[in-house]
Amino acid sequence: MGEIIVQRDEEGRIVALIGEGMGEPNAATRSGMYFLRAAENALSEYLRLSPTLTATDEVRMIVDRSDPLLNREIDAVMETVVRGLKLLAQDFPGDLVVHEATLGVKV
Repeated sequence: MGEIIVQRDEEGRIVALIGEGMGEPNAATRSGMYFLRAAENALSEYLRLSPTLTATDEVRMIVDRSDPLLNREIDAVMETVVRGLKLLAQDFPGDLVVHEATLGVKV
């Protein structure tokens, strides 16, 4: 089963997407990887940012938030991707799950 963790900062902005089990051969995980690649392409080609997408045992996408003037545009891209991932998880509950996590919040 694939799992995506959406990491947010204290303001609720997405700073990273971390995926485990995304190499499994099913439609949900393959589609999830396409969503992550699309986000990387949009941020780098359209907004001229430098997101980091690594795919080894764990998939990790770190969002480049170095230009605060682009926060709205970055939010639009990333929130759209997360909503798409959540829709995939709804349609394929046995293959993909999406969790939210806030950095710096201790329980």
